[in-house]
Amino acid sequence: MRGAHGMSGSPEFRVWSDIKTRCYNRRRAGYMDYGGRGIRVCQRWLDSFECFLQDMGPRPSAHHSIERKDNDGDYEPNNCRWATRTEQANNKRNNLRVPIGEVTKTLSQWCRERGCKKAIAWLRYSQGIRGEALFETTCLLVTHNGVTDKISGWSRRTGIKHTTLNMRLTKCKWSVARALSVGANQWSC
Repeated sequence: MRGAHGMSGSPEFRVWSDIKTRCYNRRRAGYMDYGGRGIRVCQRWLDSFECFLQDMGPRPSAHHSIERKDNDGDYEPNNCRWATRTEQANNKRNNLRVPIGEVTKTLSQWCRERGCKKAIAWLRYSQGIRGEALFETTCLLVTHNGVTDKISGWSRRTGIKHTTLNMRLTKCKWSVARALSVGANQWSC
């Protein structure tokens, strides 16, 4: 009985219906990323929305959707959880996983954590740089009058372009006080 549970319009029901469709409907645009790769829905869930809901529980918020912990694994209780978009982005097959010491995270996670630009860290990685060295020059933190911020933050505070501030500090070797106080149009070394 399809609607006996009274939840056929619920977000959980739509998720349950969608995982079956992406795994078994060859006409669906994303089929090749799921059913086409051999991803299946466990028999318990395939047969019963109630079992799916019992195993997964209610969706925690509108920002959560179903995620397979192992992207090559099936939709089944031990391999699925409710996750946010950011959590799911960290679990994509095409992510670059970077070990630093005993910890492995995606390059995006390391960059967010350290306030660094991903493009610069990616370039350094592609040049063979590994570990802490990936971030040694991708982030320039500047402290002035007891406030520490990235160049982009100081740029917003002072109205001086971040490229100008970066040049003053790295190429021209100006003091922080001078770099942050000289007018925006005065930048020559």
